[in-house]
Amino acid sequence: MADFRDFRWRRPDVALTPTWRLDSDMSPMWLFNCSEYEFRTIQQGALVPIFCSPLFIIVHDAILDFLHEHVGDQFTSHPVTIYDRPTQAYFPGYHRLYIKEKIDDIRKGLPTATGKKIWASAGFVFISLELKRAMEAADVKGVYYYPGLAFLG
Repeated sequence: MADFRDFRWRRPDVALTPTWRLDSDMSPMWLFNCSEYEFRTIQQGALVPIFCSPLFIIVHDAILDFLHEHVGDQFTSHPVTIYDRPTQAYFPGYHRLYIKEKIDDIRKGLPTATGKKIWASAGFVFISLELKRAMEAADVKGVYYYPGLAFLG
């Protein structure tokens, strides 16, 4: 039986998790997909560098540049514009991300979390520990790392 006083049970994020969920560090605006290349705000929030939903993943240029450098072969993207109707402002510099490897059905087999990897699952972006460390070293702003899928390894 596990000892719940053990340090690992209180801090699951201490180098024991092979994957991490990547998200913004603030409450983002809610977006509506108007077309393939345009999104409209439907609820106010922060203009964050990453928007995740079950229907789309949108990242800012700074994150896209980092991802191209480290895992450029694991996704495709195209530019999109975010339109905020209340302020009538357009926010360019965002890209819709299409991550190639999905974690949808673990019965089909689990992907390996070694090396720099990125996955999509249920509207979330997951990254490997090695990619997380590279993002931290590059000081990518506006993102937060949550412990990810413990069953990958």
